[in-house]
Order: sequence, then structure tokens, then C-alpha cells
Amino acid sequence: MDLTPALVPPTCGCLKRLASGPADWGFVPTRTETPRSAQDAARLLAEAAQARTPQWIVGSASRLAALPPTPRSAIALSTAGLARIVAYEPADLTLTARAGT
Repeated sequence: MDLTPALVPPTCGCLKRLASGPADWGFVPTRTETPRSAQDAARLLAEAAQARTPQWIVGSASRLAALPPTPRSAIALSTAGLARIVAYEPADLTLTARAGT
């Protein structure tokens, strides 16, 4: 007797859009920034906040289904430039990684 529950896809249709990207969610970036350091990211976010410009932090867009609603337009701040392993402690089985990793 198999007691494994049947997997049923959600009815929202989000899995169809999951692998595509922000445009499929109605998001059109006014511009895209890819900072190379945390300081650059902080500066860009502060400038946008001061100008009252909407901003949205995007990674690979792999979790959009979990994070609606997506803004219609905003500055897209990509974390792709923040990819790096900061620390690895194999004895502790721990890893510290930057946002774009």
C-alpha cells in the first residue's frame, strides 16, 4: 500500500511561468542594475529610495511564484554580480555565500 501523497500542481498557473522570467509576470524594468559589491547595491537602493523610484531586487527569477505581486515597472537590481562564496567551514558543514550565488 503506497501512502505517498499525490502531487497536484497549483491551479494558479504559476509553474508555467516559473522558469521564464519577470516579463511573464507583467514586470517591465525601467532599467537594470547589476552591482558588483554590497556598497554599490546599497548606494543604488538609497538613490532610488531618495528619488521615490520603485525598485525590485531580482535574482534568477526562480521564485517568482512564491512572491507575487510583482510591480508593473521598477528599477531591477540584479544580484548576479554579487555571486561569491565568502567562507567555507567543512568541519562545521557551513557555508557563507553572497546574494547572487
